Amino acid sequence: MSAKSKLKIIAIIAFCVLVQIGCFQTLSSKPHKEEEPVIVILDEHSSNENIKIMSDSLKANKNPTVYTQYNVDLKINPREKTFTGIQKIQYTNQTGNPLNLIYLNLHLNAFRENSAIKPYFSGVEDKITSKGFKEGFIDIQSVLVNNEEVSFNQSDTLLEISLKTPAEVEESIEITIQFVGKVPIISHRIGSDDDALWMGNFLPVLAVYDKNGWNKYPYYPVGDPFFTDIANYTVKVTTPKEYVVVATGSEEETEEDGEKITTINAQMVRDFALAISNKFREVSLETETGVDIHLYSTHELSNSEKILNIAKRSLEYYSKRLGSYPYSELDIVEGALYAPDSMGYSTLVLMDSKKLQNDPTVILDVAHEIGHQWFYNIIGSNQIKEPWLDEAMVMYLQKNLFFVEEDIESLMEKQRDRLIASMKPMRVVSLNSDLSTFSSWETYYNIHYLRGQLMVHALKEKMGSENFDKFLKTYYEKYAFRIVDTEGFISTAEEIYGSSLKGFFSQWMNATELPEF
Repeated sequence: MSAKSKLKIIAIIAFCVLVQIGCFQTLSSKPHKEEEPVIVILDEHSSNENIKIMSDSLKANKNPTVYTQYNVDLKINPREKTFTGIQKIQYTNQTGNPLNLIYLNLHLNAFRENSAIKPYFSGVEDKITSKGFKEGFIDIQSVLVNNEEVSFNQSDTLLEISLKTPAEVEESIEITIQFVGKVPIISHRIGSDDDALWMGNFLPVLAVYDKNGWNKYPYYPVGDPFFTDIANYTVKVTTPKEYVVVATGSEEETEEDGEKITTINAQMVRDFALAISNKFREVSLETETGVDIHLYSTHELSNSEKILNIAKRSLEYYSKRLGSYPYSELDIVEGALYAPDSMGYSTLVLMDSKKLQNDPTVILDVAHEIGHQWFYNIIGSNQIKEPWLDEAMVMYLQKNLFFVEEDIESLMEKQRDRLIASMKPMRVVSLNSDLSTFSSWETYYNIHYLRGQLMVHALKEKMGSENFDKFLKTYYEKYAFRIVDTEGFISTAEEIYGSSLKGFFSQWMNATELPEF
């Protein structure tokens, strides 16, 4: 979700040139299609249309999914950057097989000082640690299953839990985990500085179990090495009273014994993130559909209104193009990444300080990360094995926010020519390449962002605009709150197109030289 800024130079130059020649669409312009959005109902008893739990397609399912519930009690010391927690997980075995072992991800342990897993390439270490470095970690102290102590093994970024008796198919169990941890001082997706702590992918969360069994991946230094199921979270965070907690979901604050307790409720989300500071400045905007957009910064920003307006326009665009944004709020939060960049989590976007404060392309990043609310959050995919499923879709669709159709076609032609030249010395060129095959951000970006979006453009050209728009809505309806793979993407496109597209996708995904549009 966060492409490195150096790799955006070509796109930014094209963006600036088209602004100057008048091809840039104003923020007040409307999406080119005037169709009714697909509505996802998140809670039919709620008075707020944006907080409702199941879509019609989900409710019609004869075997409805039972979503995992995480109940977490956290106490965070922002000054020491430490935390303690107890997490109760209500889990139902829907794998189709009895389970003797259960696996959870411990992504935070990639930030241990002597970790064998490095969440970044060595060439950027000076930027990541420019403000110093102190390790981060999470240590599991005990695990109970149905209130009985069980054995477990914590290795690198994985927690293996051994069950005393197998969890049978459709059996529900309660897993209780007690842990302690520390947020690293580092400029990364999880990190901290003198102003704030930002904590993405820090909680122990269940690995995904699919047709291949448990998905157990390390924290790769490229891409977004996270793969998770939709779940519900209720998180109680205790902090000193002067600190503000911003998180995935909606927050309610109370005070008790001189401390602040922030209770967070997040329903039907793909991941959970939070940020903490006693320096946050907040500006907000409410959309016409009742979504509250909040911008939290630790520095005074001169472009707050522009950021909020592009966030509003992006939410409206994707809601119209695919289906409704099913949450009541969206938070944009300032942190420190090792490049002027951004990272999207469910209902929360982390923006680098340099990007927020003085980068005119901030609107591109805001639009991009809001696109990821649909692609990866609502429509889930395996970002380790098939990153293009979210990156390519967002890269291509967001262009309609900034360019008219004719100029998108011109941009795609020029990008195809440039990418053909770039691919000649590359060892990895296929969209079937997973994160383990990439040794640089540049190659990853060229394939899963750029080649991927060229394929999506070619698909639109082949299907025609009307069928492509129908495909987007059908794709959303079919895979909202589920996990899609390449096969599902292709079969949905074929369903709308009316005939086989296997030859088309084989060429665009794997050919050593890019096809013509």
